[in-house]
Amino acid sequence: MPGKNYGFVAFALLCAACAAPVQWREIDREDSLDSIWEQFAQMASTSGFMPDAKTDRGLRRYVSKWRHVPGPTLFRPGRVRLHGEFERPDSGAGWKVRFYVEKQVVKDIGVSTQSTTEDDWSDAGQDVTKEEILLGKLRVRFGQAVGVTPTHERR
Repeated sequence: MPGKNYGFVAFALLCAACAAPVQWREIDREDSLDSIWEQFAQMASTSGFMPDAKTDRGLRRYVSKWRHVPGPTLFRPGRVRLHGEFERPDSGAGWKVRFYVEKQVVKDIGVSTQSTTEDDWSDAGQDVTKEEILLGKLRVRFGQAVGVTPTHERR
């Protein structure tokens, strides 16, 4: 019956619309954009998130290259990439840094790590653990951790 196919398509579209939105990590800093950008870029680079060609300082957007990481199982490779944005907070002073770590995995167990193509990768949400680590590193750099002097002020 043709009616059953429409029900499946409607269900699939409904599930796609329910995909979880990005949960940004945010931190505010009263400093110049240049200083905040440099600190964020240095933290990202030293954490293995090198800037990609999509990074644009003028648009205040940082996107890292894909970094390969172990997948959920031995035979399923994974990769992560950092996304960052810099915008003025509602209060008007300083800048708000927002970021998240995108995660993808290869779901097909028959595809080896060396032979993956872009079509083999599937969205796997966010890497919350890496986000928490990066947020901690930014707090230390910005002097927002208890008893810590910002790293750029130590020079």
